[in-house]
Amino acid sequence: MKLIVLFVLVGVLPMTVGAYLNYRSTAQALEDASRSKLEATLTQKKGQIESWFGERRADITVLASFPEVRDAAEQYELAFDDGGPQGARYQAVQQKFDPLLRGIKEGYGYYDLFLISPSGTVHYTVAHEADFGSDLVKGSYKDTALAKVFRRARSGEVALSDFESYAPSNGDPASFIAAPVKRGNEVVAVLALQMPLGTIDDIMQERTGLGETGETYLVGSDFKMRSDSRFSKKSTVLEQEVRTQGTEAALGGKAGVGKIATTAACRCGARMPRSTCTA
Repeated sequence: MKLIVLFVLVGVLPMTVGAYLNYRSTAQALEDASRSKLEATLTQKKGQIESWFGERRADITVLASFPEVRDAAEQYELAFDDGGPQGARYQAVQQKFDPLLRGIKEGYGYYDLFLISPSGTVHYTVAHEADFGSDLVKGSYKDTALAKVFRRARSGEVALSDFESYAPSNGDPASFIAAPVKRGNEVVAVLALQMPLGTIDDIMQERTGLGETGETYLVGSDFKMRSDSRFSKKSTVLEQEVRTQGTEAALGGKAGVGKIATTAACRCGARMPRSTCTA
């Protein structure tokens, strides 16, 4: 009987070890495949986000060079100073240029378009929110993201802001891009555009390569999300903090699985539950 038991044990142990090693090998292969898929997804998202911001920079550079935009900015400023937005002169300028500017805003898919004088007065916006007519140098919105890009654009550069809560837009997250409008070498106005959030969410929430439980998201330098989680019913932009080893490494400039750099002072991350990798 002891001999039989010994043979049984000798026979079972190699089978058990073999099964375990086979399981470990299979699990590792699945995890490696999942890692490769995740790396490919992150690389794709990184490229899409960088391309999107690059297109926005190209948009405003071209738009700011249009003679019609320059003429509109100059005429709105003169009309605003001569009777204000309710004056006859302003209304005449509005009738002439508003269809063009509104068409640009809607055709390019932006939330709003602004014409700002070099002194900082917002002489025109399509949306006509509380920032219309405000002073971005001394007024209540002087510390907003719009004011920050205005100051940089006034000095001659194309400027892009991070997402911040923006009071005139009901406190919703907003990002702006601005460029100088010139006549010759003189900056006669600043053109600013308020970014749409939807396109970024469309890019980040596209789940190819992530299965049912994975997701990609943008994280800012404050570790708060700059895109909405596809698993949340509420907006997570500027609300949900993602402070993990991955985001800390990414914001420290390190790239790898789950953490890659993007533009606009943000980082792009992805997560896929381990159960998805090894199941």
